[in-house]
Amino acid sequence: MKLITRYTPIAVHFGSLDTRVLQLSGNRNGWKVRVAECAPAQGRTRHSQAVSPLSGRLRGRVLGRDAVISTSAAAAGITVVPVDRDQENRLRAILEEAAMRSLEDSEGIGYRYLPLANEAGETDPRQEYLLLSLGQSELRRCTAATDALGMRAVGLELSAFPLARCLQQSKSACEDAWGFLHLGFDNALFGIVYDGELRFLKPMQCTASDLLEKLQQATLDLEQLPVLDALQLGGEIGAEDAASAPAAQLAQLCDQAEQPAAAIQRTLRLEAQGMAQEARACLRHFTARHPGTKLADVQLTGFGAGLPEMGNCLELAMNLSVRPAQPFTDLGIEAPQEILDEEHLWCGALGLALRQKG
Repeated sequence: MKLITRYTPIAVHFGSLDTRVLQLSGNRNGWKVRVAECAPAQGRTRHSQAVSPLSGRLRGRVLGRDAVISTSAAAAGITVVPVDRDQENRLRAILEEAAMRSLEDSEGIGYRYLPLANEAGETDPRQEYLLLSLGQSELRRCTAATDALGMRAVGLELSAFPLARCLQQSKSACEDAWGFLHLGFDNALFGIVYDGELRFLKPMQCTASDLLEKLQQATLDLEQLPVLDALQLGGEIGAEDAASAPAAQLAQLCDQAEQPAAAIQRTLRLEAQGMAQEARACLRHFTARHPGTKLADVQLTGFGAGLPEMGNCLELAMNLSVRPAQPFTDLGIEAPQEILDEEHLWCGALGLALRQKG
């Protein structure tokens, strides 16, 4: 029997550090990566920067023209707005005012909102709304770059939603709530998904660039320490004369070799404790509105998820299972090794591709 090949829309994610393009193709046997390209691009003009390198690489390789796009949460305003139930007749005005405060854009602000489910129901005097704001100039840059790539934008999302969709695909059998911590280079988000829906989303204080800066400072501080000169050991130490070197000097040398790794570990543990404390506050708020629920685990995405031992440090601090996201592996999507080596960076693009299947 001939298998009919299907393909997804083209996913284009304009991230803080790069633009990623992904398209899947497949049949009843499953999906595989058809096209995956990444172009480094930063700043307000990152969209147009990515067009030139991507155009040549994508020519003749993607199927169709429909593209679903997303932009970094750093370009958007994300906030939870509580509204007293006796003020719901003014809901639109309240949310519009909050959106105008969340961002500045000379071309105007657009916004969308979602009511957050609350199992306390009408007994709670307030209803919470997740407010998502986006500057019109960011929207224009996204769509202009997509047009320049020869594609037709059929949808735009903020990165948190394709992230959640991507991870949800492998968590469909999970009855408990589960979380994701996105450690982007210049933005960080903590989200909770329950019953297949995004029920909580909050920007976090510590970003991956903050972590990198602190790790660099920790290693720079080590450079100020006195380094044992090899001449103190009588010149180069080879395997044949290592045994004759004074034990105290060898111990000092080994200790100095281990210091950078130990400093990195200490810094990561301290930062993980801070993030865990912030995440626990989020969990207390969530469980107050969803009594009896518990968090099964947390998946890490974004640039910071690739930092050494980040998952282990957060797992110890949060007392929960924490691991870098592996959506291609979990869903059995055939992908090149370079994608599998950094699955945590492709979650947004994969979530866009899985938004609708062609």
